[in-house]
Amino acid sequence: MGTATVLIILLVALPGVWLLRQNLKQSIDERVVNDAVRRRDRVADQLHFERERAALVASRTRLRRLIEQHLDRQLDATGLQDAAGPILQDAQRSSDSTVGVRVLDPAGRCVISTNPRDLNEDESASNLFTRGRDGFFYDLPREVEGQWVADVAVPCASNSGRPLGVVVLTVQNHALRAILSSASGHYESGRYDLVAQSGDDILLVLPTGESPTPQRIKAEASTLFRQATTGGAGLTRQAGDSGRYCLAAFAPVDYEGWVVIAKADEAEAYQPLFWMGVTTLATTAAGMATLILLAWLAAGRMTAPIINVKRAIDQLAGDHHDARVQIDGNDELADLARGFNRMADHLDVSQAALESEIAHRRQTEAKLRDTVGQLEQKTAEMEQFVYTVSHDLKSPLVSQLGFVDCLRESLEDVTNDDARTSLNYIERSAHRLYETVDDLLELSRIGRIPMRLERLALASLIAEVGDEMRPRFDEAGVRLELYDGSASIDADAKRMRQVLENLLTNALKYGSQPSDGSEPVVRVGVEVEGDETRLYVRDNGPGIDPQYHEKVFDLFQRLDTSDEGTGVGLTNVHRVAQVMGGRAWVESQVGRGATFWIALPRSAAGREPLAA
Repeated sequence: MGTATVLIILLVALPGVWLLRQNLKQSIDERVVNDAVRRRDRVADQLHFERERAALVASRTRLRRLIEQHLDRQLDATGLQDAAGPILQDAQRSSDSTVGVRVLDPAGRCVISTNPRDLNEDESASNLFTRGRDGFFYDLPREVEGQWVADVAVPCASNSGRPLGVVVLTVQNHALRAILSSASGHYESGRYDLVAQSGDDILLVLPTGESPTPQRIKAEASTLFRQATTGGAGLTRQAGDSGRYCLAAFAPVDYEGWVVIAKADEAEAYQPLFWMGVTTLATTAAGMATLILLAWLAAGRMTAPIINVKRAIDQLAGDHHDARVQIDGNDELADLARGFNRMADHLDVSQAALESEIAHRRQTEAKLRDTVGQLEQKTAEMEQFVYTVSHDLKSPLVSQLGFVDCLRESLEDVTNDDARTSLNYIERSAHRLYETVDDLLELSRIGRIPMRLERLALASLIAEVGDEMRPRFDEAGVRLELYDGSASIDADAKRMRQVLENLLTNALKYGSQPSDGSEPVVRVGVEVEGDETRLYVRDNGPGIDPQYHEKVFDLFQRLDTSDEGTGVGLTNVHRVAQVMGGRAWVESQVGRGATFWIALPRSAAGREPLAA
């Protein structure tokens, strides 16, 4: 075999060997990167899980109601701990990984806790309070009595949006630590770090070694950590503490600048490349004839598994989750195939769980749609029933009032005071029932007649209604103060007029006699909060006990049965607020007057057509 032939063979063989080497190196690099991404996803899933657990505790209706009573001075600190403590203990017992639950009030002081030692602790300057009241905050892990724990903080608010404080769960870090401490399954030298930027330093959030606390490392002392916290996702080659080079892939967690770093010794990771070079040199030394044969065998031996792995990867990427690689032998390529098969198996399990969850959620959504449809049908039937009954009651009432007039004319020449008194009573009762029927008819129309939205200047509308009702206020000796600002809103003018008339009538009725003997005042005002406009009517009358705040909007509910109201006006206010995409509520204490609110979206943009 001549020199030219040898050169030709080398020129043909070496590019093939180089190409195989590059493909194998790329596969190894991708494995390290994918390892970091998978661990990053597991860390993010664990943080999301802890947030959902804390939010579930913060949403408990009974707990929020007790905190509101404490903030309104209806429940002292001891009573709050006695009443709400069992709720927190139940939340702690519901999860083996929860070791403590506490609640910080809006001032940052601990008012409820499963650990009595925490009570009255001032945490207003801590991140748990300052960050937790604005959203989710997962504090740095720490070791307490041999256990790795961390505090999880979420805000707590009432249904009306009133801040109630911060709920803090102290949870064990077994899951998060296991994610970072477990072996990669690829390399004996593999390990994971969770790091974050902290000022000019790098913070090792959850070390995988024996250090009991997060470590603070100077940024200039670790090129790897500095690059991980400033360069996003990627793969790099760095010199380790022992002088040996390692492959390091990093993936941002998207929380507090946390980054997961997956590292492996470069020599161990690239060991298949080393053996490829040894095989090539050995076949060259054995002779060109043997070289040709061994090169062909080596190419077939090494290319086929890689091609099989690549084919399986392509199939897996094309949603063929049953793709697997046939394993022959016990070398590095076989390890690569086994690793791929394990990954595919985990993907199958995750896919099955996801499909089951999707099916369950679809079933739940279908049931919810059926329930909503049934409720809408029942509501429509009830509105039609109220309309029909109310309309049919008017005719006999008109006839009754006509007969009363006839009887009164017949008794003009008869001296019978008892009969006249009875007729007057019948007439007043009939008129009152007629007014109730009218109010019911108006309430039924709210659900049937289409709403006409237009741009309303609230000051003009309030002034118009206030001027019409001012004589009644003057007669009762009540001072009426009206809003004169520039706020405007998209709403139905007729319904807004009705709301104002009902609220002013209610304020005049109950606010004309302040409990402290001061001058009776009724004030109409407007506040703009974000995308919401809030109109209020405030009086300085006797006020309403908080236990009746929701009942006053129920149909026919009157706290004072001696008044002449129908018990429908505030129900109309609540219903109008609902159909215009808003809400209505009352804020009051006994002896401190009452403020009735109606909050509506400032603009009609994006609102579905509603019935008025």
